[in-house]
This record gives sequence, structure tokens and C-alpha cells, in this order.
Amino acid sequence: MDTGRPSSRRKQTARWTQAWADRQTNKPTSNMTTDAMKAQRDHYLDNLKVFLTILVIFHHAGQAYGDGGAWAYTPSNPAETMPWIWHFFSTNAAFFMGLYFFISGYFVPLSYDRQGFGQFVGRKLLRLGVPLVAMGCLLSLMCGKFEIAHMWFVESLLLFCILYALWRLVAGRASAGSPQEPSLAMMVAVAAVMGCGSYMIRTVSQQDHWIGLCGLVLEPAHYLQYVMMFVMGTVASRKE
Repeated sequence: MDTGRPSSRRKQTARWTQAWADRQTNKPTSNMTTDAMKAQRDHYLDNLKVFLTILVIFHHAGQAYGDGGAWAYTPSNPAETMPWIWHFFSTNAAFFMGLYFFISGYFVPLSYDRQGFGQFVGRKLLRLGVPLVAMGCLLSLMCGKFEIAHMWFVESLLLFCILYALWRLVAGRASAGSPQEPSLAMMVAVAAVMGCGSYMIRTVSQQDHWIGLCGLVLEPAHYLQYVMMFVMGTVASRKE
């Protein structure tokens, strides 16, 4: 007997459809169901992050056997060193951490739309700030000096997210719209600024030269790339 009620499958389909529509129109989705959130997950980005994580592991595991990092372990037998592995390090450094920042920036606008300024900043402080402080304290105690080591990525990502939230708060609704489609000339100009700017920075600060700036630990040789890739990620999210 037909009672006029939609089936559970039709209800689920309706929820997924509404969640997708909310995403396309940048509407808040705080009441989105778990099924709906799964329906719009970008699995190819998950796969890309796994691939980049594997590269990071290979990169740092290999640095003990070649040039490109100060490590406590160095091979006692010169035959164990691999000078050629520097090419692998340089190729990775040219893109893999910048791509991490791009992916992170890609998800930031939708997260801000869903949560708003206060909740967005609060969650970033909880998910990024707490691990940063905890690991920073532990590493500093172990080293006898201020040290965050590889938590620099978390520190920079937290800074970028807070700056983005402040920009959205100040710019208001005008910052939430879709940006103009970038032209070929614009993309070439951005690539030129990133490439030439990074080259100029490296003339005064070589790769693997780390500095401390107001508590921020950074590598100037790559930092322009990280900032620009994060910004481009936020723009790409709006153009999807």
C-alpha cells in the first residue's frame, strides 16, 4: 500500500542532492548528514595526499645518506653514501610541500563557509595549534633550546588559515564569491612571479637555510612558493 511517503533511498538521494547544491552555491552545511559529506568527498585528493606522504618519508629517510639535511646519523662507511640522491631531493623540494599547501588552501574556503570566523579559527587552533605547542615543548626540552623541527609545516599552515579568516572577516561577503576565470596571461604571470621570485630569494638564502622570524620557523628559499600555492588553492576551490 502506497502511503505517499518517499522511500529511504529517495530520502538519502535527496539529502545528497541538497548537500551538493549547497556546496555549489556556497551555502552553510552545518546540518549536513554524514552520508552527504561522504558523497562529496574528493577521493582523488586523498590519493594525492597519500602519494605526497610517501614522498616525504622517502625524502627524509634518504637524507641521512646524501647531502640535504643535518641528521644525527651519518654512515660510517663512505660506500653507503649516495651523492646522486641530491637530484631526488631537489626534484621533490620543487613541488611536494607546495602542493601540500595548495591542497590545504583548497579546502579552507568551504570550511570557513560552513563554520564562520569564530568556529573556524577555534577549530584550527585546536587541531593545529595544540599539536604544535605540545610537540614544540617536547622537542625544546629534548634539544635544550627552542625547536619545532618538522612542525614548521603545521605552524605555517596555522598562520595561513588565520590570515585567511581575518581577510574573510574584513572583506565580508565580497570575498566569498567566485573569482574571475584566470586568463592564460594571468597564469603565466603567476608562474613567472613564483619562479623568478624564488630564484631571487635563493641568491641570498640557499635551499635548506632555515631562519627564525618572530617565532616563525621558515625556509626562505621555498616560502614564496608555499604562500602562493596556498592562495591559489583557495582560488581553485571557488572556481570548482
